[in-house]
Amino acid sequence: MYLRRLKVRNLKLLRDVEISFERNGEVRPWTVFVAENGLCKTALLQAIAMAASGPTLASELADVASLPDRRHPEEETLIAAEFSLGRENHRLRQYPGFDKRPIRPPTVDCELTTQHGWREFKGWSSYGDKDRQWPSDMAADPLREARREQLPYWFVAGYGVDRSLPPPGGTRRTDLFSDPIKQRLENLFDQRKLTATGFSDFLETDLAHAYNHALIKVLLADKLLPRITEVRMRHPSQKVRSVQEIRESHLFHFEQGGASVPIPTTWLSRGYQSTIAWLADLIGQFLLEAGTEVDPRRMEGLVLIDELDLHLHPTWQAALIPALKHVFPKLQFIGTTHSAMLLPGLVQDEVLLLKQDEEGNVVVEPAPASPALMTGSEIFESFFGIHHLYPDKLGQDLQRFGYLASNPYRSDDEEREMGVVLNRLKKEGVEPGWTPVARQKPTVAKPRPSSKRRVTPGQRAAPKRVRAGRTGRKKR
Repeated sequence: MYLRRLKVRNLKLLRDVEISFERNGEVRPWTVFVAENGLCKTALLQAIAMAASGPTLASELADVASLPDRRHPEEETLIAAEFSLGRENHRLRQYPGFDKRPIRPPTVDCELTTQHGWREFKGWSSYGDKDRQWPSDMAADPLREARREQLPYWFVAGYGVDRSLPPPGGTRRTDLFSDPIKQRLENLFDQRKLTATGFSDFLETDLAHAYNHALIKVLLADKLLPRITEVRMRHPSQKVRSVQEIRESHLFHFEQGGASVPIPTTWLSRGYQSTIAWLADLIGQFLLEAGTEVDPRRMEGLVLIDELDLHLHPTWQAALIPALKHVFPKLQFIGTTHSAMLLPGLVQDEVLLLKQDEEGNVVVEPAPASPALMTGSEIFESFFGIHHLYPDKLGQDLQRFGYLASNPYRSDDEEREMGVVLNRLKKEGVEPGWTPVARQKPTVAKPRPSSKRRVTPGQRAAPKRVRAGRTGRKKR
């Protein structure tokens, strides 16, 4: 599934918001929301996930009673969306309500509503009429049917901020196969841990090999995560005889000082785990649904990720989105971030800013320019409202002291100010390390001597010479 348009009304602080996820009539593959804390970034991702789930599954995922805008308890909460379906798996996909496969993948419109005090959604979905492709059953609710029957190739997955790798053998088979569609979204709603590398413990032998191959391909492509040279995962058919063998059944090999060092997955840093976990889970969910090997470059669907930059070093953040664009060209990603380092991988229409208007409502604004063409200082100023490199008072004092100390022509007032600033810095334990230059008196330029001849009193000035023919009469 791909998201084309979203409309939200009276959901928390989202009073009336409409967002397009298209570019020149086609689905835009990347959208990242940037905003301060508390301005509904996560709420927007969850609203998209609920719209893609249908009313029954959405009611199971969300705390519905917490969603209505408490400032307007008498008004209805609405989530409406338009989705489209990918062409790659059109011949394999079932379309509830169609006796014959439509010529092209149709669009799907859906709507969810709830009210203050309700514990569930009511809603509907239907095929769009843009292509004039009508189902044989006009009363069909395609999203509800697709979710109820667990139909493949209606793919959407969501990832929250609780992203870590499970220990080998730590995933139960019932967790994996009971309701895979719901499982793909629960992490975004803080309801469960990710299966992630646990897929290798339960997939059939051929599919487990395909999973390992795809994961290695993704992690090693474009240096998505630095220093990883090899990934090894034991298949459950291999017998283990000790706790040590269980722990080391999932190993990531790292380049350390020219050598390759194997590290168990649960020993990895948070930065590695937070990214490997959702990537490993995403690939596993695709293969579980398809039942066969799928090239990551041919995977289609919608992926929602909260805090893309979670636990990542700025160098990794800068490389993350370009690498994902290359590895998953047919996936649509919608995410959130607080990181300026992540934005240079995006162009102007791929970044949306969430702000509050005078009434406290969250509104959506386009990016002022393409972050891919901006300097770091310009990104901080345009997207995060940081207008200088020293946002705190201590940094401003240090900068001011440096200016005054290096100015030999500082005034008496500036000399006193420099002493006050230096005392404040020392009280905070900051030693500037600069010795003020000696003061100098400003050089006063001497007046240049006049070129005119001076005339003393009693002296007559010499008459000016007059060139002949200029002022006299003209000779005849």
